[in-house]
Amino acid sequence: MVRGLSRSLVLKVLRRLVSFMRRNLHTVKFYLRITRASEVARRYAVSNTFDITLTLLGAVLFSYVAGASERPEILLGLGIGAAVGSGLSGTVSTLITEWAERSRRITELEHVLLTKLRKTAIERAEKFAAMYSAVLSGFCPFVTALLITVPFMLAVHGIIPNTYAIVMSIAIALAMLYVVGALLGKYTGRRPLTYGLYTLLAGLLVLALTRFIS
Repeated sequence: MVRGLSRSLVLKVLRRLVSFMRRNLHTVKFYLRITRASEVARRYAVSNTFDITLTLLGAVLFSYVAGASERPEILLGLGIGAAVGSGLSGTVSTLITEWAERSRRITELEHVLLTKLRKTAIERAEKFAAMYSAVLSGFCPFVTALLITVPFMLAVHGIIPNTYAIVMSIAIALAMLYVVGALLGKYTGRRPLTYGLYTLLAGLLVLALTRFIS
């Protein structure tokens, strides 16, 4: 009997948990739809990922030319620092910018509708949209920077030679640039291949300029 009651209680809790997740998933989809947060978050994520990739691409090549390839721990620290910095910068700046913009939009709606919108579904949706955009804006460049840094982690532990780490890091950065461009082309209804080549050319241009300057 006790076992039967326990099983019934567990099933009840699971049903409530599933119901809670379904309700919130529906709410999230509703918020994203009425605020168009996905489009805004995508622009921030692409822009910040593009920026950090080009930055690290130039930094890695310049460090190699300067002789830092003999000490991969320096490049590892550089990459981790860039990942943390870009992640925090993207998150905080986007959150502040988006919330200021969406607060202004709520105020304008209040003037038009002649009613307060505080603590309503509209305000909750706008707050969620700001946080959603901020999280993606920081998460994407953070992960990208870490991926570019992985070869230096391997080099520090002696798994691959230092020169291989430099080449792999640059290759990962160029691949990420192509992926970012291809995704941008896909989301905008343009040719992914063309946009991927555009962003890849930007990376190659950074490499050429960095090599020329150094």
